[in-house]
Amino acid sequence: MNTPQGCIASSVFRLYVCGMAVLLWYFGFHEERSMNWLVAATDQGFYVLWLMLFFGVIGLLDIVLNDYAGVLRRRPLFSLARTHRHFGFAGLAFCHTCLVFIAVLQVASTGLALFSLWNAVFVVGFSLLDAHQRAQDFKKEAVCRPLPN
Repeated sequence: MNTPQGCIASSVFRLYVCGMAVLLWYFGFHEERSMNWLVAATDQGFYVLWLMLFFGVIGLLDIVLNDYAGVLRRRPLFSLARTHRHFGFAGLAFCHTCLVFIAVLQVASTGLALFSLWNAVFVVGFSLLDAHQRAQDFKKEAVCRPLPN
């Protein structure tokens, strides 16, 4: 049986990426003083923020069920989310890229556009690192230290 790997950095980065998606949704719909409130007021921004919430919640469930509960049970609980994790990252990168266009064309905010572009690049870069790590895990090469018993 495959021993669980202790890649805490991967979980923390995924928590950041998915938590940021949920926070952007929250700020867009519940914080009137944020720039995301203006994004949510547009038709396209409304749907993009809801899509971002969907991908963020799926990612957070993946972290809780596969990383933390999966380590305790020595196997992933929601292996479909772990196997197809890259689709969630691609969806989040798509949402952040859409936010760049909405920020420039409808809200006219350069700062929000740069922030969304940074998040899109970060999600893509991190998803490549995560895919490489999972490929090494499948080849049974240790990229992380095994967890102590």
